Amino acid sequence: MISSVEPFLFQTLQSTLGRHVVIQTTKGSMRGRLTDVKPDHLTLQMEDATFLIRTQEIVWVLPKAYSSAFARWSFMLLFIHKQIQFRRTYDYTSLLNRDL
Repeated sequence: MISSVEPFLFQTLQSTLGRHVVIQTTKGSMRGRLTDVKPDHLTLQMEDATFLIRTQEIVWVLPKAYSSAFARWSFMLLFIHKQIQFRRTYDYTSLLNRDL
């Protein structure tokens, strides 16, 4: 299996270790405490459950409380980067023209 590593996402997530975050994935949003970050996945603790989330599935990440202006800009740039990547990945015209 080939996995792509996103160094900016990895670095930004490492700066929020131990903090509560909201993570929007391609399947929905999740809220919890970020307990571990690896190049290809992260670990999110939600009450009694622990989730491993692939970084390729992440659309955006938002810390519950910003600690500095740098963190706000980092996450804003991450969000923009992921939106551009998402739009390049999916060809909307082919989805609209497909017979259901």
